[in-house]
Amino acid sequence: PVSDFKFAISGPAEINFGETAEFEIELQSNAGNASYLADYEIEITTSLSNNVNINKINIKQGKVILTYIAREDIGSESIQLSGLSGIAGELKFAIVPLKTRFESEDLIMHYNNGSTMDIYLKDENDNILADKAVILYFNGERSQRVTDSQGRVTIEIGDLEVGNYTGNITFESETNYLSSNATFKVEVTLIPTRIIAEDLFIHYNDGTSLSILLYDVNDNPLSQMELEIQIMNRDNPEEIYNITAETVMGEANIPLAYLPGNYSVNIAYGGDPYYESQARSINLEIDKMPSLIISDDLTIYYGCSEDLELFLRDNNGNPLPNRNLSLEIIKSSDNSTIFNGVLSTDANGKIAKSLWSEISPTRFIICLSDSSAKIFNLNVFTPISAPRAAFIRASSKERPIAITSPVAFICVPRVRFA
Repeated sequence: PVSDFKFAISGPAEINFGETAEFEIELQSNAGNASYLADYEIEITTSLSNNVNINKINIKQGKVILTYIAREDIGSESIQLSGLSGIAGELKFAIVPLKTRFESEDLIMHYNNGSTMDIYLKDENDNILADKAVILYFNGERSQRVTDSQGRVTIEIGDLEVGNYTGNITFESETNYLSSNATFKVEVTLIPTRIIAEDLFIHYNDGTSLSILLYDVNDNPLSQMELEIQIMNRDNPEEIYNITAETVMGEANIPLAYLPGNYSVNIAYGGDPYYESQARSINLEIDKMPSLIISDDLTIYYGCSEDLELFLRDNNGNPLPNRNLSLEIIKSSDNSTIFNGVLSTDANGKIAKSLWSEISPTRFIICLSDSSAKIFNLNVFTPISAPRAAFIRASSKERPIAITSPVAFICVPRVRFA
């Protein structure tokens, strides 16, 4: 009998807009046993949102699943069932709006770097919400925006001064979506800077300058920026030099006219309202200027006199006056010392030592040293004898006269000429 059966409907009482729900429809026997109808199928009619569907339900299984997607506007809905004459059922439920939320990350940016900030609008199921109107409050201004196809609103930060800023974005509720609100933060920081300078090893007074470069984080040179430089002698900490230099095209050059020694150089940039401060330390070692002894091997002839000329220069070719040099003349045949003494350079960095005929014909070594050392050869030869003709004129008969021929040096001692 029909009266032995009834429809039982189970499912959610609320469905979020746009979500899918399942309802289970079961044909139950009042007696608790429907096995004797196992070979039969009956038709049931479901009416939902003015849509009428006819489903067949197999009594053997006793149930059917009805799938429903809440695409209609929010409000009350119901499922009405009818089938065998006199058997009916109904289930009421509600379609409710979805919650919404904004997604964004607080922005930390450097001054004047042209950053933008993206804020996304999504529902509670993480679905993007495109073409939705939102209201933006930022930096004292109110504007209305519309989310793009990605559910995104892009905020141009602009040239904000260094500091901390707070903004707000609001989505007003719609029929199927609840309203939402979010606060976001923007921090504008000073532009990072860097000082470029390398350790230096130089010679005293060689004209080298200390090059210091000041750049921002994007490798742009910073001009007209003041640098404070402190140069301290490590061997004498009380010897301190403080220098202020201004960059030109991002560079400052500091002349290094300091005495030989080991120095520490501390470089500091104090920053300004847009650029952060920076500091760097380097090592500076100034060595003594190398000196060069300039001369050539010397050849003289026995019985003649000759001046040995030596020049003392620095590494740049400048004469070094009033410097003492040790001079030693050694006879190479027996290593005996002919001369050993200290001579001083004149105003032109020159030393002259006269070598007389007392030195017998042989080979000698001239040794010179100060901070540098150099060895020269002095060769003393007996004049070459060869048939020669020479006309000699002399205004004085009291001094020796040296006559140079294309082949040999002829030393003429004090004589009378007819």
